Amino acid sequence: MCFERLYIKMLGEFTISYKGKTISDNIHRSKKLWLLLSYLIYHRHRAISQSEIIDVLWLGGKCSDASNSLKAIFHRLRNLLKELDDVLSSSLITLKNGFYIWNKDIPLNLDIDDFENLCISGEKALNDKAKISFYIKALSLYNDRFLPKLQSEPSIISISTFFQNLYIKTAKNTIILLEKEHDFFCICEISKKCCKLEPYNEFFYQHLMKANHNLGNTDNIYVIYKQMEDFFEKSINSKPSIETINLFYSLTKEDKKANKRYEDVFSYISFKNTNSCFICNYDIFQALHRLVACSIARSHTIAHIVVLSIHDIYGDKLSSRSLEHCYSQLESLFITNLRKSDTICRYNSSQYLIMLLHSTEFNCTRVIERIISLFKVKHPRSPATLSYEIFEISPVL
Repeated sequence: MCFERLYIKMLGEFTISYKGKTISDNIHRSKKLWLLLSYLIYHRHRAISQSEIIDVLWLGGKCSDASNSLKAIFHRLRNLLKELDDVLSSSLITLKNGFYIWNKDIPLNLDIDDFENLCISGEKALNDKAKISFYIKALSLYNDRFLPKLQSEPSIISISTFFQNLYIKTAKNTIILLEKEHDFFCICEISKKCCKLEPYNEFFYQHLMKANHNLGNTDNIYVIYKQMEDFFEKSINSKPSIETINLFYSLTKEDKKANKRYEDVFSYISFKNTNSCFICNYDIFQALHRLVACSIARSHTIAHIVVLSIHDIYGDKLSSRSLEHCYSQLESLFITNLRKSDTICRYNSSQYLIMLLHSTEFNCTRVIERIISLFKVKHPRSPATLSYEIFEISPVL
């Protein structure tokens, strides 16, 4: 039997097209049905047992009648495929001796295969122009993560991470090659897309600002940096890295040489009044620590740093999931129980650094003990145990 070509997209919206007809996960919302279909597509080069599918659909948990439930979902899948073609629905996936088998005789165009092959071709290309050509074609296929509507499924997470990492690597390689070609417009287009798909990766903001600088678009640099700064502050209550901050100031240095009105200067550096402590990244914490150490040398005041550690009752490290829960619980307590002048950063996966200004060791102890006590009261079932050490900041003379 002769079949026409089947087109499947899994990067972003999940669509299947055949003979001019298309079905999509935007229209049909049965999560288990689309998870079954995606698993069969991705692992189409081998026969897949019913027990393996049951583990995927029900996360290895017990289902009262898993075998019949799976048959019902597979029946619904075939009915879905009938919307494309009756013959295709009965021929694309067959069940034989308890194994699901994909029909390899049906020609297939799959975007994840095309994306990966283009990335590999770009790496193997012998000159920069050929590399850029392959890379740009690959990046154009990547409109969003692999099956974003199924991101919470364990069988999808590792696959999605693989393609996202490949996308980031390819985008970075492309931008570096385009800089050699002085194609700053193309860098802007790629970097803007990357900033949306990978919003916490400062590499793309940095190169977007550089490209705009080379194009003479100084005003855009201010907009890019401000949007990034606002996003970081709202989403993770932090600031961009010192590297990004320094880059921003170096790119706008010439513009800043022009005379500025008092209102212009302070409208940019002013900030809204806040009633909570300052939570930042480690680089900013280091810079603030240096500033405080120099300041107390002149003012003859005192300041302390508290190292707050998170572990289980035996002193061992908690699981990543337990730590994530603990982070949100603790940071809520920090915000409500510390002063505006206090600064916090996450030092590593299980420790915080807390800088307390104008506080004696006795007062620091009271503050931290109160936070630990409140944590125990509010989260009695938490597996986390908190301990701390207090160090006085040595003045820098």
